[in-house]
Amino acid sequence: MDWKSTLKVAGPSAIAAWVFVELIKNYLSTSEVFKTNTYLNLVLLIIIFSFCVIMGWLWIRSSNKKTKVEPKEKKVQNNEICDNEVANDLSVGNKHTSVVDNKISKNKVKGSLNIGGQ
Repeated sequence: MDWKSTLKVAGPSAIAAWVFVELIKNYLSTSEVFKTNTYLNLVLLIIIFSFCVIMGWLWIRSSNKKTKVEPKEKKVQNNEICDNEVANDLSVGNKHTSVVDNKISKNKVKGSLNIGGQ
């Protein structure tokens, strides 16, 4: 394993996961309990299978939520844009924002004044 690139991508959690896996592998290979007891082996397999099914279900559920999210409407609301001197253009919002309840007055604009966009 290339630890330098692994640490860049996953960070310290990669080391924690590797240590956890190594400890479990060493315990299972040296433990006589799991070698002789069929019941414990079945329980361990059921737990691993259940964990994989739950993680897969959570992964699928989170990917479905990401595709259904609708963007919130952006608002420019309750602002005072007063007594400004602008050398170029002054824009408040754009075509994807709603400009509501703003006070815009006494501005000296040498370019164009755009409110809300087109």
